[in-house]
Amino acid sequence: MMNYLKRGLHATAVVLSLAQFSFASNNVNRYFPLLERPSTYVQSKGSSLTGSALYMLGSTADKRGGGKVGIPELWGKYDLRDVIESYLTVNPAANNPAQVVMGNNAWVNQNLPFSVSGRIEGVGLLLNGQLETGLRGLWLGAQLPIMSIRSSTRFNLNLQTSPENTILADRIRRYTHEQLGFKLNQVTKSGLGDLDAHMRFQAMFDHVLLMRTINLAFQTGVLAPTGISRDVQVPAAVPVGSDGHWGMYVDFAPAFELKQDITVGALLGLTHLFSRTKNVRLPVNKEPAIFSALVAKTYTEPGFTLKLSPYLTLGNLSDGLDFQVRYTYLRHAMDTQIDVRDDKTVPSYLQRDADLIARTKDLSKWRAHYMTFSLSYDTAVAMEKIKFAPCLFISYDMPMNSNAFTKTHVVQLGLELHF
Repeated sequence: MMNYLKRGLHATAVVLSLAQFSFASNNVNRYFPLLERPSTYVQSKGSSLTGSALYMLGSTADKRGGGKVGIPELWGKYDLRDVIESYLTVNPAANNPAQVVMGNNAWVNQNLPFSVSGRIEGVGLLLNGQLETGLRGLWLGAQLPIMSIRSSTRFNLNLQTSPENTILADRIRRYTHEQLGFKLNQVTKSGLGDLDAHMRFQAMFDHVLLMRTINLAFQTGVLAPTGISRDVQVPAAVPVGSDGHWGMYVDFAPAFELKQDITVGALLGLTHLFSRTKNVRLPVNKEPAIFSALVAKTYTEPGFTLKLSPYLTLGNLSDGLDFQVRYTYLRHAMDTQIDVRDDKTVPSYLQRDADLIARTKDLSKWRAHYMTFSLSYDTAVAMEKIKFAPCLFISYDMPMNSNAFTKTHVVQLGLELHF
Protein backbone atom coordinates (compact mmCIF):
# COMPACT_ATOMS: atom_id res chain seq x y z
CA MET A 1 0.00 0.00 0.00
CA MET A 2 2.84 2.38 0.86
CA ASN A 3 4.43 1.68 -2.53
CA TYR A 4 1.22 2.64 -4.30
CA LEU A 5 0.94 5.80 -2.21
CA LYS A 6 4.54 6.76 -2.99
CA ARG A 7 3.94 6.20 -6.67
CA GLY A 8 0.82 8.33 -6.59
CA LEU A 9 2.58 11.18 -4.77
CA HIS A 10 5.49 10.99 -7.18
CA ALA A 11 3.14 11.08 -10.19
CA THR A 12 1.25 14.03 -8.74
CA ALA A 13 4.48 15.96 -8.22
CA VAL A 14 5.56 15.27 -11.79
CA VAL A 15 2.29 16.48 -13.27
CA LEU A 16 2.19 19.57 -11.09
CA SER A 17 5.66 20.46 -12.28
CA LEU A 18 4.57 19.88 -15.89
CA ALA A 19 1.48 22.00 -15.28
CA GLN A 20 3.64 25.06 -14.83
CA PHE A 21 4.26 25.07 -18.57
CA SER A 22 1.49 22.79 -19.90
CA PHE A 23 -1.49 24.48 -21.46
CA ALA A 24 -4.51 23.50 -23.51
CA SER A 25 -7.68 24.83 -24.94
CA ASN A 26 -11.04 23.31 -24.20
CA ASN A 27 -14.04 23.78 -26.45
CA VAL A 28 -15.16 27.19 -25.15
CA ASN A 29 -13.94 29.38 -28.00
CA ARG A 30 -16.03 30.27 -31.06
CA TYR A 31 -12.97 31.30 -33.10
CA PHE A 32 -10.20 28.72 -32.53
CA PRO A 33 -11.74 25.40 -31.40
CA LEU A 34 -9.28 22.59 -30.67
CA LEU A 35 -11.14 19.30 -30.62
CA GLU A 36 -9.74 16.53 -28.43
CA ARG A 37 -8.44 13.28 -29.93
CA PRO A 38 -10.42 10.29 -28.58
CA SER A 39 -7.23 8.22 -28.38
CA THR A 40 -6.00 10.41 -25.50
CA TYR A 41 -8.85 9.00 -23.40
CA VAL A 42 -8.10 5.36 -24.25
CA GLN A 43 -4.52 4.68 -23.14
CA SER A 44 -3.45 1.04 -23.18
CA LYS A 45 0.29 1.29 -23.91
CA GLY A 46 1.49 3.24 -20.88
CA SER A 47 2.43 6.90 -20.60
CA SER A 48 2.73 9.01 -23.75
CA LEU A 49 3.99 12.31 -25.13
CA THR A 50 2.41 13.84 -28.21
CA GLY A 51 3.46 16.77 -30.34
CA SER A 52 1.53 18.07 -33.33
CA ALA A 53 1.66 21.01 -35.70
CA LEU A 54 -1.56 22.99 -36.17
CA TYR A 55 -2.90 25.20 -38.91
CA MET A 56 -6.24 26.99 -38.45
CA LEU A 57 -8.08 29.26 -40.88
CA GLY A 58 -11.45 31.01 -40.85
CA SER A 59 -12.81 33.72 -43.15
CA THR A 60 -16.58 33.58 -42.64
CA ALA A 61 -19.04 32.76 -39.88
CA ASP A 62 -22.50 31.22 -39.68
CA LYS A 63 -24.95 33.78 -38.44
CA ARG A 64 -27.75 33.19 -36.01
CA GLY A 65 -30.71 31.69 -37.82
CA GLY A 66 -28.78 30.64 -40.94
CA GLY A 67 -26.68 32.25 -43.64
CA LYS A 68 -23.18 33.68 -43.70
CA VAL A 69 -21.73 36.80 -42.06
CA GLY A 70 -18.31 38.30 -41.51
CA ILE A 71 -16.57 37.13 -38.35
CA PRO A 72 -16.86 40.56 -36.59
CA GLU A 73 -20.61 40.52 -37.41
CA LEU A 74 -21.11 37.79 -34.82
CA TRP A 75 -21.54 40.79 -32.50
CA GLY A 76 -24.27 42.33 -34.65
CA LYS A 77 -24.62 44.40 -37.80
CA TYR A 78 -22.47 47.51 -38.12
CA ASP A 79 -24.17 50.84 -38.81
CA LEU A 80 -21.87 53.84 -38.46
CA ARG A 81 -24.76 55.94 -37.17
CA ASP A 82 -25.07 53.59 -34.16
CA VAL A 83 -21.32 53.75 -33.50
CA ILE A 84 -21.36 57.57 -33.67
CA GLU A 85 -24.36 57.64 -31.31
CA SER A 86 -22.35 55.48 -28.88
CA TYR A 87 -19.39 57.85 -29.14
CA LEU A 88 -21.52 60.96 -28.50
CA THR A 89 -23.29 59.32 -25.57
CA VAL A 90 -19.98 58.56 -23.87
CA ASN A 91 -18.47 61.91 -24.93
CA PRO A 92 -21.38 64.40 -24.83
CA ALA A 93 -19.11 67.43 -25.37
CA ALA A 94 -17.62 66.03 -28.58
CA ASN A 95 -18.62 67.10 -32.09
CA ASN A 96 -20.37 64.66 -34.38
CA PRO A 97 -17.67 62.97 -36.52
CA ALA A 98 -19.86 63.26 -39.63
CA GLN A 99 -20.09 67.01 -39.07
CA VAL A 100 -16.33 67.30 -38.47
CA VAL A 101 -15.41 65.42 -41.65
CA MET A 102 -18.07 66.95 -43.93
CA GLY A 103 -18.02 70.47 -42.47
CA ASN A 104 -21.84 70.50 -42.38
CA ASN A 105 -24.82 68.52 -41.07
CA ALA A 106 -25.69 66.80 -44.35
CA TRP A 107 -24.64 63.35 -43.13
CA VAL A 108 -25.56 63.72 -39.47
CA ASN A 109 -27.97 60.98 -38.28
CA GLN A 110 -27.79 59.19 -41.66
CA ASN A 111 -27.85 55.40 -41.75
CA LEU A 112 -24.44 54.24 -42.96
CA PRO A 113 -24.43 50.41 -42.86
CA PHE A 114 -21.13 48.67 -43.52
CA SER A 115 -20.49 45.00 -44.13
CA VAL A 116 -17.56 43.92 -41.97
CA SER A 117 -15.62 40.89 -43.12
CA GLY A 118 -12.87 39.23 -41.15
CA ARG A 119 -10.16 36.61 -41.38
CA ILE A 120 -8.45 34.65 -38.63
CA GLU A 121 -5.40 32.45 -39.05
CA GLY A 122 -3.38 30.49 -36.55
CA VAL A 123 -0.31 28.27 -36.60
CA GLY A 124 1.06 26.48 -33.61
CA LEU A 125 2.42 23.48 -31.80
CA LEU A 126 0.25 21.34 -29.54
CA LEU A 127 1.99 19.28 -26.84
CA ASN A 128 0.16 16.65 -24.83
CA GLY A 129 1.39 14.44 -22.00
CA GLN A 130 -0.42 11.49 -20.39
CA LEU A 131 1.14 9.89 -17.31
CA GLU A 132 0.22 6.48 -15.94
CA THR A 133 0.45 6.90 -12.19
CA GLY A 134 0.77 3.26 -11.18
CA LEU A 135 -2.46 3.52 -9.21
CA ARG A 136 -5.04 1.33 -10.85
CA GLY A 137 -6.98 3.21 -13.51
CA LEU A 138 -5.63 6.66 -12.56
CA TRP A 139 -3.97 8.86 -15.18
CA LEU A 140 -2.75 12.45 -15.01
CA GLY A 141 -2.18 14.68 -18.01
CA ALA A 142 -1.78 18.11 -19.54
CA GLN A 143 -1.64 19.87 -22.92
CA LEU A 144 0.15 22.90 -24.33
CA PRO A 145 -0.81 24.77 -27.50
CA ILE A 146 1.76 27.40 -28.45
CA MET A 147 0.02 29.66 -30.95
CA SER A 148 0.65 32.57 -33.26
CA ILE A 149 -2.61 34.09 -34.49
CA ARG A 150 -3.44 36.80 -36.96
CA SER A 151 -6.84 38.44 -37.31
CA SER A 152 -8.06 41.25 -39.54
CA THR A 153 -11.20 43.18 -40.48
CA ARG A 154 -12.31 44.93 -43.66
CA PHE A 155 -15.15 47.44 -44.09
CA ASN A 156 -17.33 47.98 -47.17
CA LEU A 157 -20.19 50.48 -47.35
CA ASN A 158 -23.40 48.54 -47.85
CA LEU A 159 -25.29 51.22 -49.78
CA GLN A 160 -25.96 51.90 -53.45
CA THR A 161 -24.32 55.29 -53.86
CA SER A 162 -21.68 57.11 -55.87
CA PRO A 163 -17.95 56.31 -55.52
CA GLU A 164 -17.44 59.80 -54.10
CA ASN A 165 -19.99 59.22 -51.34
CA THR A 166 -18.47 55.80 -50.60
CA ILE A 167 -15.09 57.46 -50.03
CA LEU A 168 -16.65 60.14 -47.82
CA ALA A 169 -18.50 57.57 -45.72
CA ASP A 170 -15.29 55.64 -45.19
CA ARG A 171 -13.51 58.85 -44.17
CA ILE A 172 -16.17 59.42 -41.51
CA ARG A 173 -15.79 55.82 -40.33
CA ARG A 174 -12.01 56.10 -40.10
CA TYR A 175 -12.22 59.39 -38.20
CA THR A 176 -14.81 57.93 -35.80
CA HIS A 177 -12.59 54.92 -35.13
CA GLU A 178 -9.64 57.21 -34.43
CA GLN A 179 -11.72 59.05 -31.82
CA LEU A 180 -12.62 55.70 -30.26
CA GLY A 181 -8.94 54.77 -30.03
CA PHE A 182 -9.05 52.14 -32.77
CA LYS A 183 -5.88 52.26 -34.84
CA LEU A 184 -5.49 48.72 -36.18
CA ASN A 185 -7.58 46.69 -38.62
CA GLN A 186 -5.32 43.70 -38.15
CA VAL A 187 -3.28 42.26 -35.32
CA THR A 188 -0.80 39.42 -34.82
CA LYS A 189 -0.23 37.87 -31.40
CA SER A 190 1.74 34.91 -30.12
CA GLY A 191 1.26 33.09 -26.84
CA LEU A 192 -0.11 30.07 -25.05
CA GLY A 193 -3.55 28.64 -24.53
CA ASP A 194 -5.26 27.93 -21.21
CA LEU A 195 -3.81 25.57 -18.62
CA ASP A 196 -5.68 22.25 -18.56
CA ALA A 197 -4.49 20.06 -15.67
CA HIS A 198 -6.60 16.94 -15.48
CA MET A 199 -6.96 13.49 -14.01
CA ARG A 200 -8.66 10.52 -15.63
CA PHE A 201 -10.10 7.29 -14.26
CA GLN A 202 -10.08 4.53 -16.83
CA ALA A 203 -11.39 0.97 -16.74
CA MET A 204 -11.15 -1.68 -19.47
CA PHE A 205 -13.20 -4.87 -19.72
CA ASP A 206 -12.38 -7.76 -22.06
CA HIS A 207 -14.97 -9.90 -23.85
CA VAL A 208 -18.12 -8.71 -22.09
CA LEU A 209 -21.60 -8.03 -23.51
CA LEU A 210 -20.63 -9.70 -26.80
CA MET A 211 -17.91 -7.10 -27.36
CA ARG A 212 -14.19 -7.57 -27.67
CA THR A 213 -13.37 -4.74 -25.25
CA ILE A 214 -15.16 -1.94 -23.43
CA ASN A 215 -13.18 1.07 -22.22
CA LEU A 216 -14.81 3.56 -19.87
CA ALA A 217 -12.98 6.80 -19.08
CA PHE A 218 -14.04 9.66 -16.82
CA GLN A 219 -11.90 12.81 -16.92
CA THR A 220 -12.07 16.04 -14.98
CA GLY A 221 -9.81 19.04 -15.26
CA VAL A 222 -9.19 22.65 -14.30
CA LEU A 223 -8.72 25.42 -16.88
CA ALA A 224 -6.54 28.37 -15.90
CA PRO A 225 -6.78 31.64 -17.90
CA THR A 226 -3.29 31.87 -19.33
CA GLY A 227 -4.28 32.17 -22.99
CA ILE A 228 -4.41 35.21 -25.24
CA SER A 229 -7.29 37.51 -24.22
CA ARG A 230 -9.23 39.93 -26.40
CA ASP A 231 -7.69 43.40 -26.71
CA VAL A 232 -10.56 45.88 -26.26
CA GLN A 233 -8.61 48.52 -28.19
CA VAL A 234 -8.49 46.38 -31.36
CA PRO A 235 -11.88 45.31 -32.79
CA ALA A 236 -10.13 42.73 -35.00
CA ALA A 237 -8.62 40.95 -31.97
CA VAL A 238 -9.97 37.54 -30.94
CA PRO A 239 -9.21 35.49 -27.82
CA VAL A 240 -7.58 32.06 -27.61
CA GLY A 241 -9.20 29.87 -24.99
CA SER A 242 -11.45 31.22 -22.24
CA ASP A 243 -10.68 34.97 -22.59
CA GLY A 244 -9.47 35.32 -19.02
CA HIS A 245 -11.87 33.03 -17.12
CA TRP A 246 -10.99 30.14 -14.83
CA GLY A 247 -12.99 27.01 -15.51
CA MET A 248 -13.46 23.32 -14.98
CA TYR A 249 -14.86 20.47 -17.04
CA VAL A 250 -15.95 16.85 -16.85
CA ASP A 251 -15.76 14.40 -19.76
CA PHE A 252 -17.10 10.85 -20.12
CA ALA A 253 -15.53 8.81 -22.92
CA PRO A 254 -16.89 5.29 -23.50
CA ALA A 255 -15.35 3.20 -26.30
CA PHE A 256 -16.71 -0.14 -27.51
CA GLU A 257 -14.65 -2.47 -29.69
CA LEU A 258 -17.47 -4.37 -31.37
CA LYS A 259 -15.05 -6.81 -32.94
CA GLN A 260 -11.41 -6.73 -33.91
CA ASP A 261 -10.53 -3.41 -35.60
CA ILE A 262 -14.06 -1.91 -35.41
CA THR A 263 -14.60 0.53 -32.54
CA VAL A 264 -17.39 2.96 -31.80
CA GLY A 265 -17.28 5.51 -29.03
CA ALA A 266 -18.19 9.00 -27.92
CA LEU A 267 -16.95 11.99 -25.98
CA LEU A 268 -19.55 13.59 -23.71
CA GLY A 269 -18.50 16.71 -21.86
CA LEU A 270 -19.63 19.77 -19.93
CA THR A 271 -17.44 22.84 -19.32
CA HIS A 272 -18.14 25.65 -16.89
CA LEU A 273 -16.20 28.92 -16.87
CA PHE A 274 -16.31 30.85 -13.63
CA SER A 275 -17.48 34.44 -13.42
CA ARG A 276 -15.05 37.32 -13.55
CA THR A 277 -15.13 41.11 -13.37
CA LYS A 278 -13.16 42.78 -16.15
CA ASN A 279 -13.14 45.82 -18.42
CA VAL A 280 -14.99 45.15 -21.66
CA ARG A 281 -16.62 47.21 -24.39
CA LEU A 282 -20.23 47.34 -23.31
CA PRO A 283 -22.80 48.45 -25.91
CA VAL A 284 -24.59 51.71 -25.21
CA ASN A 285 -27.47 50.92 -27.51
CA LYS A 286 -27.58 48.92 -30.76
CA GLU A 287 -23.94 49.10 -31.84
CA PRO A 288 -21.87 45.87 -31.87
CA ALA A 289 -20.04 45.43 -28.58
CA ILE A 290 -16.56 45.41 -30.12
CA PHE A 291 -17.21 48.87 -31.66
CA SER A 292 -18.79 50.47 -28.59
CA ALA A 293 -17.32 53.66 -27.12
CA LEU A 294 -18.04 52.53 -23.56
CA VAL A 295 -15.31 50.56 -21.80
CA ALA A 296 -16.91 49.46 -18.55
CA LYS A 297 -16.15 47.34 -15.52
CA THR A 298 -18.45 44.37 -16.09
CA TYR A 299 -19.24 41.20 -14.17
CA THR A 300 -19.39 38.38 -16.72
CA GLU A 301 -20.68 34.88 -16.01
CA PRO A 302 -20.19 32.63 -19.08
CA GLY A 303 -22.76 30.01 -19.96
CA PHE A 304 -22.08 26.27 -19.89
CA THR A 305 -20.58 24.55 -22.94
CA LEU A 306 -21.91 21.11 -23.88
CA LYS A 307 -19.99 18.66 -26.06
CA LEU A 308 -21.30 15.50 -27.80
CA SER A 309 -18.91 13.70 -30.14
CA PRO A 310 -19.58 10.15 -31.41
CA TYR A 311 -17.01 8.44 -33.62
CA LEU A 312 -16.19 5.28 -35.59
CA THR A 313 -12.68 3.83 -35.89
CA LEU A 314 -11.69 1.26 -38.50
CA GLY A 315 -8.40 -0.32 -37.49
CA ASN A 316 -5.67 -2.01 -39.50
CA LEU A 317 -6.82 -1.00 -42.96
CA SER A 318 -3.20 -1.82 -43.64
CA ASP A 319 -0.65 -2.93 -41.06
CA GLY A 320 -0.83 -0.24 -38.38
CA LEU A 321 -3.06 2.13 -40.38
CA ASP A 322 -6.33 3.25 -38.75
CA PHE A 323 -9.08 5.56 -40.04
CA GLN A 324 -11.51 7.49 -37.85
CA VAL A 325 -14.53 9.63 -38.65
CA ARG A 326 -16.11 11.74 -35.92
CA TYR A 327 -18.97 14.18 -35.52
CA THR A 328 -18.80 16.92 -32.85
CA TYR A 329 -21.65 19.03 -31.56
CA LEU A 330 -20.85 21.98 -29.29
CA ARG A 331 -23.40 24.24 -27.63
CA HIS A 332 -22.63 27.31 -25.53
CA ALA A 333 -25.38 28.82 -23.40
CA MET A 334 -26.05 32.53 -22.95
CA ASP A 335 -23.55 34.60 -20.97
CA THR A 336 -24.72 36.92 -18.20
CA GLN A 337 -23.38 40.46 -17.89
CA ILE A 338 -23.83 42.92 -15.04
CA ASP A 339 -22.67 46.53 -15.24
CA VAL A 340 -20.80 47.04 -11.96
CA ARG A 341 -19.51 50.58 -12.51
CA ASP A 342 -19.86 52.91 -9.55
CA ASP A 343 -20.80 55.75 -11.89
CA LYS A 344 -23.51 54.86 -14.40
CA THR A 345 -24.08 58.40 -15.65
CA VAL A 346 -23.44 57.04 -19.12
CA PRO A 347 -25.99 54.22 -19.45
CA SER A 348 -25.10 50.91 -21.07
CA TYR A 349 -27.54 48.64 -22.90
CA LEU A 350 -28.18 46.96 -19.54
CA GLN A 351 -30.07 50.09 -18.46
CA ARG A 352 -32.19 50.02 -21.63
CA ASP A 353 -35.44 48.21 -22.41
CA ALA A 354 -35.84 44.48 -21.91
CA ASP A 355 -35.99 43.69 -25.65
CA LEU A 356 -32.60 45.29 -26.33
CA ILE A 357 -31.08 43.51 -23.33
CA ALA A 358 -32.42 40.15 -24.52
CA ARG A 359 -31.27 40.68 -28.14
CA THR A 360 -27.77 41.72 -27.11
CA LYS A 361 -27.26 38.94 -24.59
CA ASP A 362 -28.55 36.43 -27.12
CA LEU A 363 -25.49 37.17 -29.28
CA SER A 364 -23.30 35.35 -26.75
CA LYS A 365 -24.94 31.98 -27.47
CA TRP A 366 -23.54 29.70 -30.16
CA ARG A 367 -23.68 26.19 -31.59
CA ALA A 368 -21.09 24.38 -33.68
CA HIS A 369 -21.06 21.23 -35.81
CA TYR A 370 -17.83 19.59 -36.99
CA MET A 371 -16.83 16.50 -38.93
CA THR A 372 -13.33 15.19 -38.25
CA PHE A 373 -11.43 12.80 -40.50
CA SER A 374 -8.18 11.31 -39.25
CA LEU A 375 -5.58 8.72 -40.19
CA SER A 376 -3.06 7.22 -37.78
CA TYR A 377 -0.12 4.92 -38.42
CA ASP A 378 1.16 2.87 -35.49
CA THR A 379 4.73 1.77 -36.14
CA ALA A 380 4.53 -0.72 -33.27
CA VAL A 381 2.12 -2.79 -35.39
CA ALA A 382 3.92 -2.37 -38.68
CA MET A 383 7.49 -2.75 -37.38
CA GLU A 384 8.53 -4.81 -34.36
CA LYS A 385 11.09 -3.77 -31.75
CA ILE A 386 10.98 -0.06 -32.53
CA LYS A 387 11.86 2.17 -29.62
CA PHE A 388 9.04 4.20 -27.99
CA ALA A 389 6.57 2.79 -30.57
CA PRO A 390 5.80 6.13 -32.31
CA CYS A 391 2.39 6.70 -33.85
CA LEU A 392 1.96 9.22 -36.68
CA PHE A 393 -1.40 10.91 -37.27
CA ILE A 394 -3.06 13.55 -39.40
CA SER A 395 -6.54 15.01 -38.94
CA TYR A 396 -8.83 17.55 -40.54
CA ASP A 397 -11.64 19.28 -38.62
CA MET A 398 -14.24 20.41 -41.15
CA PRO A 399 -16.84 22.97 -39.99
CA MET A 400 -20.46 22.33 -40.92
CA ASN A 401 -23.44 24.69 -40.75
CA SER A 402 -23.45 26.18 -37.27
CA ASN A 403 -25.08 29.05 -35.41
CA ALA A 404 -23.16 32.23 -34.44
CA PHE A 405 -19.86 30.41 -34.89
CA THR A 406 -16.75 30.96 -37.01
CA LYS A 407 -16.20 28.46 -39.83
CA THR A 408 -12.65 27.60 -38.79
CA HIS A 409 -10.85 24.79 -40.59
CA VAL A 410 -8.20 22.93 -38.58
CA VAL A 411 -5.43 20.64 -39.87
CA GLN A 412 -3.23 18.76 -37.42
CA LEU A 413 -0.15 16.63 -38.11
CA GLY A 414 1.49 14.90 -35.18
CA LEU A 415 3.62 12.23 -33.57
CA GLU A 416 2.81 10.23 -30.43
CA LEU A 417 5.45 8.42 -28.39
CA HIS A 418 4.72 5.76 -25.76
CA PHE A 419 7.04 4.79 -22.95
